[in-house]
Amino acid sequence: MRVLDGDLGSRLLEETRLWPQTILENYLTVALDLRKCSLTTIPAEYPEADLIAARIDEACTGQYRVMVEETDPRQKMRLIEQLKIDMRSAFKECVDASSAHKAHMEWSERLRLSEFEMEVRPSIRELFIFKDRAVPKKLEKLAKRRDLYRRELTPDMRSIASRSRLIYPEEFKPDYVRQLGELLGYPRCCTEAYISGRMTGNILAEERAANQIAELRSKGNEPDHFSFAVKDFIPCNPSCKAASGTGRKIQNQLTTLDPKLAEFYAECLKRNLSLIESFHDRIEAHRQKISKRAEELGIPVK
Repeated sequence: MRVLDGDLGSRLLEETRLWPQTILENYLTVALDLRKCSLTTIPAEYPEADLIAARIDEACTGQYRVMVEETDPRQKMRLIEQLKIDMRSAFKECVDASSAHKAHMEWSERLRLSEFEMEVRPSIRELFIFKDRAVPKKLEKLAKRRDLYRRELTPDMRSIASRSRLIYPEEFKPDYVRQLGELLGYPRCCTEAYISGRMTGNILAEERAANQIAELRSKGNEPDHFSFAVKDFIPCNPSCKAASGTGRKIQNQLTTLDPKLAEFYAECLKRNLSLIESFHDRIEAHRQKISKRAEELGIPVK
């Protein structure tokens, strides 16, 4: 299959309903067999993310307030389960109606890609994009394993678990992380560094990477942009040769296909590095945003 026909490259760069970087890194690289699979979190990675999230909030805020004010444990549990159902319904309605979803469907069809969706929370999904027919069976097994790890959290464990371990318990399971990393085409050394941080309770991988970059720059050295091959990927170090090899392979393929795309990807690499480097500032900005939104909705924040 010839992936880039006619002005497809130009259309990718001019797309406004999805981020062009998302299309390039998560759709085009899979279509070109540069990655087996990619992962996009929705609605967070859609240009309309704030609007979609606001609409879901508005549809479910009333039920949430009733649930919070309920004091009877049994009734509260029933309200929680109903709230989850309502949030899933609101999510589907709001996402399906978005221009980003329409663009996703069009690009997937154009590049002959398939998708597999996993629920993270009632209002958050992980969308896996793939072409290889062997991938969906692996994702199905991964999804079942994730469900198992989440069901293993007993009430006693939930009361003492950290927020990240409570919401994403599978990220603390080496077998799950290794299989996911392999599907996404991440170097084994980078996956192992991520696992090490999770298992030892050290700082987040993003924070570790931000500190590594700062230390490298303090010594007068520059990180290798190619090591930050795709958004949200965190190399084991800012100059990882395996990660850099992935980035260079993508760059070379794009250069052959369309120089405009190769030039754009070079900017994406810089942006990916900058996102990791600015981790501390982004976390603080996110906290302030959540607090402000909760205040607008009249929801107390702990």
